[in-house]
Amino acid sequence: MKKIIFFILVLISFNEMFSQEQEAEIFFKDGTSLEGYGMIHKLNEIKFRISLDDDYDVWTYLMVKSIVFFDYNHGGMYEYVTLKPNESPKLLEVLSEGNINLYADVTSYNYYTGGNFQDRSSTIQKKKFSINKLYVKRTNEKHPTALTGNFRKKAQKYFSDCKEIVEKLKTGEFRKTNANEMVDYYNDFCWE
Repeated sequence: MKKIIFFILVLISFNEMFSQEQEAEIFFKDGTSLEGYGMIHKLNEIKFRISLDDDYDVWTYLMVKSIVFFDYNHGGMYEYVTLKPNESPKLLEVLSEGNINLYADVTSYNYYTGGNFQDRSSTIQKKKFSINKLYVKRTNEKHPTALTGNFRKKAQKYFSDCKEIVEKLKTGEFRKTNANEMVDYYNDFCWE
């Protein structure tokens, strides 16, 4: 009996830990914002409600500009960005903000530990996040530039107006893993 109670308590705590709902602020295209509780739903939708007693409303890029999550572990800002002409905007995480923004196309996937993989009821579900693509975009550009494929070569071309960044890319000081530091460096020292 003690094992069953312990297992139920563990499941409840894991459910709380990995719940997607977080305190957030949603920003609308008209400049207004609302604080409440939100989560990213499906591919490009935001579920948001003012209080825990309310039902969710589902929002898209048609009215929403961005959402900021306040959770200490998984907080961050997500913004709708049009990647290519004639495409619908996509919700991307903002990793660095300034005259040049750095965006990440972040996906999550679930994996299971313990028990039988086929019988997920006896397993503990965990969530992992991975960055698929990085994008950079100047404030005066309509669409971002993808830093996929050969990161160093594409970053050198994009930041060619800043000799220091080009040198730091050549020496390996700036890499994909610290791209946010590279963009912050550009915003602080290279922007004219």
